[in-house]
Amino acid sequence: MKNLIVLALLISSVSFGQTTMTSVQNGGFWNPLTWDCTCFPADGDTVIINHSITLSTGIAFTMGQIRINTGASLSDGAATLSFYINGGSMINNGSLEIDNLLLDAGFIENNGVADMDSVWTRSTVTNTGTMNTNAFAHDELATFNNSGNLFVADNFANQGIFLNAGVLTVGNNCTNCNIQSSNATFDNDGFFCIANDFLNCATDTLRGSGVMYIGGTSTNLGEVEGSLLIHSSTGSFTLNTGTIGSSVTFGTDNCAAGIKDEPTPTEQNWIIYPNPASTVLNSSQINVQYNIYDLSGKKIIAGTTFNGTIHIENLENGTYIIQLVNEFNNSYNQTFIKL
Repeated sequence: MKNLIVLALLISSVSFGQTTMTSVQNGGFWNPLTWDCTCFPADGDTVIINHSITLSTGIAFTMGQIRINTGASLSDGAATLSFYINGGSMINNGSLEIDNLLLDAGFIENNGVADMDSVWTRSTVTNTGTMNTNAFAHDELATFNNSGNLFVADNFANQGIFLNAGVLTVGNNCTNCNIQSSNATFDNDGFFCIANDFLNCATDTLRGSGVMYIGGTSTNLGEVEGSLLIHSSTGSFTLNTGTIGSSVTFGTDNCAAGIKDEPTPTEQNWIIYPNPASTVLNSSQINVQYNIYDLSGKKIIAGTTFNGTIHIENLENGTYIIQLVNEFNNSYNQTFIKL
């Protein structure tokens, strides 16, 4: 975490301003011709993005707002840049692509698609869209409200208050542990899938009414409450020295069982596996057309299943819909998760 704070201090600063500016064309964030005011965005401004805007340096905001509207985008391209918010807000209704997203104060609202390498939050975040990140750290006293899709390819750490009513998938390990001065609380009323190990520390709380899948070892040292359904390979916690409420139940299903769309009796020979997958999908149907769509309905990949293998390693992490179409124009759709 100290590294993230140091990184934030290295982000280029901009001068104070109180201007409302709107993009008028695609271009660079720091290009004055991009904006209707023919000026530079500055800390405290309200920046409204209606086009495809590219960053050449990182952004540090302590007041004001950056708003990305539907159909617009803010991207760092291939550069390694950071977005540091220490006051003010960022609202994304379009597309955000940044290497590191750091929230120290203020708030973030994501209703679109946000792709990041790492996320560190110590304030308020609301996600109703899709967020993809490699690593996620949620600090104490912070609140994250997820009713959309959050996909973490590597590790997820919660020290604050995390409310999940949507889909959360973790590609490696997950901890609900506050090692500072407060307690961590994770409310799961949605779908929560962990590929490897899970730890709920002493004095910390896991609760809710949703379903949870743990692929590796599972340890509870704190409290588990509500009417959670928790699936693990053993049908229980690997280690439990805490308390488990009487309405909490256990099962042995894996994550794929919770998201796979079961075929109808006339579709029993249409099978796509594994789910989740990281590099390839396998199809029981060969020499048929396939189309892969994101959750907005945009077609991402199309091809033919010559040998029953569909390569997905170049897809961003997230949830997609794959459609198979044979020569008779019969089709089968299935949702899958790319990790």
